[in-house]
Amino acid sequence: MTQSQVLAKTLQEGIAAFEQKRYAESIALLTPLCEQEFPRSQQQVTACTILVQAHYACQQLEPAIELCTKLAAHPHPKVNRWGQQVLTKLRQRSERVKAAEAKNSTTKNSTIESIDNRASVSSSNSQTSEAPISAPQPTTTSESLSSQEIQQLLNQSKIAIRQKDYDVALERLDRYLAGVSSQSRSPQYWQAQTLLAQAYRGSGQMDEAVDLCEQLASQSNPETQQWAQQFLASIFASLEQAKQAAEQAAAEAEAEAQRLQAIEQARIEPRRVSELKQFYKKTLLPELKKVEKSRRSTLISVLIISAIFLAIFIYSATLTFQWPKIFFISSSIWLTLWIFFYSFRTSQYGFGFKRDVIQKLLEFMDSDGYLKYSPTGELGAARKALMKSTLLGELFPDIVHQDDYVSGTVGRTRLCFTDVCAEKSSITLLSLFKEGRGSEKTFWIASLVVVVFGFPYAFSRIARGRKLVFSEFWEHFYDSSISKRLLFKGLLYWSDFSKTFKSRTVIIPNKITERISKNGAINGLNRIKLEDPQFNKYFLVYGEDQVEARYILSTNLMHRIANLRKKLNRDICLSFVSYTMYITINYEEDLFEPKIFSSMLSFKPILEYFEIFQMAIAIVDDLRLNRRIWDAD
Repeated sequence: MTQSQVLAKTLQEGIAAFEQKRYAESIALLTPLCEQEFPRSQQQVTACTILVQAHYACQQLEPAIELCTKLAAHPHPKVNRWGQQVLTKLRQRSERVKAAEAKNSTTKNSTIESIDNRASVSSSNSQTSEAPISAPQPTTTSESLSSQEIQQLLNQSKIAIRQKDYDVALERLDRYLAGVSSQSRSPQYWQAQTLLAQAYRGSGQMDEAVDLCEQLASQSNPETQQWAQQFLASIFASLEQAKQAAEQAAAEAEAEAQRLQAIEQARIEPRRVSELKQFYKKTLLPELKKVEKSRRSTLISVLIISAIFLAIFIYSATLTFQWPKIFFISSSIWLTLWIFFYSFRTSQYGFGFKRDVIQKLLEFMDSDGYLKYSPTGELGAARKALMKSTLLGELFPDIVHQDDYVSGTVGRTRLCFTDVCAEKSSITLLSLFKEGRGSEKTFWIASLVVVVFGFPYAFSRIARGRKLVFSEFWEHFYDSSISKRLLFKGLLYWSDFSKTFKSRTVIIPNKITERISKNGAINGLNRIKLEDPQFNKYFLVYGEDQVEARYILSTNLMHRIANLRKKLNRDICLSFVSYTMYITINYEEDLFEPKIFSSMLSFKPILEYFEIFQMAIAIVDDLRLNRRIWDAD
């Protein structure tokens, strides 16, 4: 017999013993099943709920409270809620018992006397249940309570029960029963008994409520008997509902535990190059043939239009060469129109390539659909991430372009990565015109700047077969910057981190020194010296809090970061800000852009794209981001 079968058999025997009111046996059977701090399986939660009731039936309040405290701290909401409700009632009951014991040590306690009276009445009823009972007699009160006081106590008990203040109701009923004769069979007496049963049930004292209702159901008073039977049925129904709710809560807790375990173990399995080759032949190659056809048509149209523009340019140049100002204006117009056409055609070609090839490649690598691809992505996401990361120091980029945006959730970790180019401008064409107020000298300077800086940039991209976005060209050299400084170009990656922290920690390559101030700080952060020689070979660490930086950068994490640096063989920077980890990886070229002068049927560029995706996806596993603080190093 397996362990799970033994557990199930023990649970059934414990429940059977409880239902047969063999509480001591039930406690002995169920206690070993409830030793864990947080019961995880449905069977264990069920065992704990039954064990609480068994302890309570034996008046063992302290063990019941201790076990219920565990259930009240359970992560599943329904088990937690049940535990808290029952725990409150158990503590109230314990306080009443302690108060009664303390009071009984000095004087006779009215509550204890009323319990004794009810016990004697119950005993008398059980002995005479078979004999007929005479019709109700007028109320016979003791000398301690008048009829007016008795009715007042009953009315107060009714009001307290309607307001769900069961402790007050029990106190009033105890006073009433202590002040009437144990032989009383008046209508007020039976009414008090029914109110007492309701108060027991409302305060969670189900055993007392059931015992009292069974006694009342055995009486010959038809109205009381009928009421007791109906109330007893409703108690059993509510107990069954509570049992079903506990079982359902336990099942949901087990399902939630399994779900969390599945999330914990979620990962994107790395693909082999042999699998990529098969996918390339079966799926990508037909799409690449379409892309290749589009590339050739784009190239032919670009060459034809280029020849036409060149002829027009040469012809207009011969006509206007003797007027330099007109020559520069016409040349700039024709060159700008040609660049506009080139960017339009290459953008169309590049978009089709990303939609038909890059997206399918990511779907092949992520068969479970954890990640989603977009050619452009969420507007401004890269700029926000760069600013929050503080990886650029005190430099704020004026221009940030993002392409090939990937986002999603792997296990517990939300992540994004995108191809980014961040630049800072210093001189603008519009500022030159504004300062020169449209003078001829300003015109010549501006035209020279456009020719010297703008068109070489455009032609260098064209010569390499790269896409040229006209809006970027216009922004760079007309609307915005002419003189630019490249702050970062490459892959920007950010994700949730497995530990919670409040301060900032930045990791930069140890060869980057221009961001370090004279006092040895960077962006307001102080140098933190760590003791890992392999890590220190590549990186410098700066942070706001020495203790928290060491808490984030455990020995194992530093080892994994150093291994990631060796694996990539590229400069990387990291920062930990606001529960998020940021990584920048330097690349000189656009990562997922097709070339117009090279055939797209080659396997080599697909392999390059595959390796970049594989590297970015593997960061979750390389740095163990799915592990949380209770599992972390």
